[in-house]
Amino acid sequence: MSILDPLLDASVYWSFDRSGYLRHARSFHPEDLTVDLRGRRWLITGANSGIGLELARGLAARGAEVWMGCRSLERGEAARREAGAARVLQVDVGDAKSTDRLIAEAGGAELDGIIHNAGLLPDREVRAGWPDGRGGEERVEQTAAVHVLGPHRITAGLAGSMRRGARVIWVSSGGMYTKRLDLGAIRGVAKVYDGVAAYAHTKRAQVILSELWAARLKDSGVESHCMHPGWASTPGVSGSLPAFDRWMQGRLRSAAEGADTALWLACCATLPAGSGTFWFDRAPAKTHFAPWTRETAAQREELWAWCDGR
Repeated sequence: MSILDPLLDASVYWSFDRSGYLRHARSFHPEDLTVDLRGRRWLITGANSGIGLELARGLAARGAEVWMGCRSLERGEAARREAGAARVLQVDVGDAKSTDRLIAEAGGAELDGIIHNAGLLPDREVRAGWPDGRGGEERVEQTAAVHVLGPHRITAGLAGSMRRGARVIWVSSGGMYTKRLDLGAIRGVAKVYDGVAAYAHTKRAQVILSELWAARLKDSGVESHCMHPGWASTPGVSGSLPAFDRWMQGRLRSAAEGADTALWLACCATLPAGSGTFWFDRAPAKTHFAPWTRETAAQREELWAWCDGR
């Protein structure tokens, strides 16, 4: 490690960008990804493009049976052929009925892992109905449905189908560092909608859900891990953040570089830290840069109760 590395990492800009990945990659162990995954079965959501497609390609290339969860069967089939994956399952992670169909379809087979990669960053508020646990429904903001409620529901529905030693991997974002857990913001109670803020709030929630699931899955031998990919060039970034995409011209990581840590978490037999860890560039990472972003135990329980009550 160079004496400049801590300063560059503290800058964020020189850490989350491609130069940060290239610096960090100097300490990677290539043998961690030199594995044979034949006989392993992985489900990846949001798998038809960007980081999800790279994950499907990487796991399939190592022999895994990859199931790609995609909203569009047509786009999913094209991506499946490109990645060499085994199967496409149609799912809208932001729709409760669609996630239930996925659970019913995938739950009959044993899984070695789930990667919660599906994501979006809308520029306007969209709400959809989700069960409220009392026979009615709540109008839930779309970002919260896709990033929080959908992955939680899928994990709960498929936990019993996961083999001992399986891993649940959550693809979060470094944007979560700017926010404290705020269930009101996640539920979309703000008078003025801010898509970037909604995205960051739900990505913070994913980090916490991963930790909560790690505790609940401990006795089953299933692990839960969360990571962030840095600033990667994907269709989602270029479509949702065009100004950022232009500003970072030439400095964004490739989709494969953004996917690297999630792929490593799926492949590496022995990780240097246990279930519930947050990862960046194959190393444990802080979940908070500032003390005022820390949540209370009560807020964590409130998040779980909201997710689990439907």
